Amino acid sequence: VFGASLSKSATSAVDQAVSADLIITNSSQSQPGISNAIAPLVAKVPGVTVTDTAYSGQVQIADSLENVTAIGTSNLPQTVIVRMRSGSASSLAAGDLLVDTTTASAKHLAVGSTLAVKYAKTGVVDMRVGGIYAANALLGSYLVSDSFFLSHFDQPLPFGVLARTTGPGLEQSRSEEHTSELQSHHD
Repeated sequence: VFGASLSKSATSAVDQAVSADLIITNSSQSQPGISNAIAPLVAKVPGVTVTDTAYSGQVQIADSLENVTAIGTSNLPQTVIVRMRSGSASSLAAGDLLVDTTTASAKHLAVGSTLAVKYAKTGVVDMRVGGIYAANALLGSYLVSDSFFLSHFDQPLPFGVLARTTGPGLEQSRSEEHTSELQSHHD
């Protein structure tokens, strides 16, 4: 049910996007998302030093539906590689939106630009572009903080948990030891 992989054995795109050692996702296409109980369980696994929970949801920007990704800001540098081209990733904590370079170029956006972003739960929110980052396979085109995201979506399920571990990563046997516990919270 769950796929846990070392970023070192993942594809080049993921290697360029993630600094975490483990990525825990739901491998089932019929049930998107994972239980909110997974991140606290992963954090308790011996050897895990940092976790971050990633979310994704749809918003309306101008006349099109777009995906927005959200991730925590306190552990961001330890779990995700964000190559800022302008602005600052720390602006996420202030409720700003980060945009990838491709989208910024296509939509003529710069740091300080404002976008009207419509959320199903809260309606239209004028969001300031706080930074522009290089393309990242995990983050997609738009990024917000998890706290901002959670205040604008009704009970979203995370799409993954990213974890840093001590040393070169968890031993396979230790990882397998905790898989059944994680699966029991998903079923």
